Amino acid sequence: MPGYAGAIYTMKRLLFERITVREWRFVAVVCAVLVAVTLIPHLYGVFSSPSGMHYSGIHHLTPGDTNVYLSMISTAKEGENQFIDLYTSEKQSGLYVNPFWYAIGIGARLFDLSPLTALQASRVALIPAFLLVMYLFLSWMSSSQTVRRVALLLIVFSSGLGVFLNPILFLRDNPVRLPVDTWVPEAIPFLTLYHNPHLLASLTLIIFTFLCMLLAFHTHKIRYSVIAGLSGMAVTSFHPFNAPTIVVVILIYLVVTMVRTRRVQWEWIMHVGLLGTLMLPAAAYLLTLQAVDPVVAEWNAQNILPSPSPLMYLIGFIFMIVFGAYAVVKKQGRTLSHPTLVYVWI
Repeated sequence: MPGYAGAIYTMKRLLFERITVREWRFVAVVCAVLVAVTLIPHLYGVFSSPSGMHYSGIHHLTPGDTNVYLSMISTAKEGENQFIDLYTSEKQSGLYVNPFWYAIGIGARLFDLSPLTALQASRVALIPAFLLVMYLFLSWMSSSQTVRRVALLLIVFSSGLGVFLNPILFLRDNPVRLPVDTWVPEAIPFLTLYHNPHLLASLTLIIFTFLCMLLAFHTHKIRYSVIAGLSGMAVTSFHPFNAPTIVVVILIYLVVTMVRTRRVQWEWIMHVGLLGTLMLPAAAYLLTLQAVDPVVAEWNAQNILPSPSPLMYLIGFIFMIVFGAYAVVKKQGRTLSHPTLVYVWI
């Protein structure tokens, strides 16, 4: 444990000490605004429900998923530790456990909360955690307070052109043909902050994993790649779709760095290998479960969906694409300490 106490101290010295008290106050104000703005629609739904009816918490973002998450919370709250597909009577192994929803269900039981209240409470609790990790990441990327503040505001409040073009492009018989910034919660951080908490937890852990890997690369401390691996394993255990993002971005970053420096970074390769090794058990568990349980395999197959057209991605990500390309070509990341990872991620 002393080694990891040292990791916390080093992180404090490298990251926290770069951030002023005024900046933390700024982050706190942003947090309060986000909590209020993302809670208002739900509170309106609760208090405006007619007599004899209740607010379900389901809205236009992936409406087919929310009841599944509420059922998992209910299952854990009732004392069960195995999740099954409640939409079928087929025999199931009962070996599937989602640790994220299980933890929320335990919290619901401890505090006697309804599944919907537990879901929203966990989402609200994750907002400051996300902002903390995001601002630490920004402090590593830039020494400019102005850049960090503007970047945070753009990250949590910006979007694409979908809000303007949606009325023109909307097709009732093909809802997938919509700009991604209007309906894909993982596409835009604000939608992630507003929607179900597992997406916010996943994004927070992705950023934390990247941050720890950068610390591992530049401090030559294996403890950071261990922490990154544990963070990546946590993401994989409850939202495995993001595991390839972590691995691919880090691998490309490694290759680009070696090409630029014209040197094989054996130490960095070791850190990346450790990251992948620690993420592997969670992935192996889910792949094995899918192989032995046909219901789980069919359940996962429902996640294979048509992707929006390139035009819908372009509309949703237009500002990031244009200004990101401009930064690469013209500015060359002069305001960033470590721009390569950001470019690769984009």
